[in-house]
Amino acid sequence: MDIPGFDYLRPTFILLNLILLIVLTLILINPKRYNINYFYIISVSVICILTTATLYIALGFMIDEFSYGMDNLSVGMIFTIFGLSLLNPIIYKFKK
Repeated sequence: MDIPGFDYLRPTFILLNLILLIVLTLILINPKRYNINYFYIISVSVICILTTATLYIALGFMIDEFSYGMDNLSVGMIFTIFGLSLLNPIIYKFKK
């Protein structure tokens, strides 16, 4: 039996992953051409981390309420978001 909350939160996790991958691609291509600065990178990363943390807490409440285990796909997307959020500022600093 699948919890409906997982299905409703997956598009949000996918969207956050896509946003971070687009930012990473823009960093690697040419940040000056697209007018990307360090404040922009940090802002996007912090917003994505805070959104993911809030969704993770909500997911934990749902799992606790229904007494189910955590979904592997959602956990993977959460770790990917945290990893990309930490990696983007580091890559930007080394690229400069």
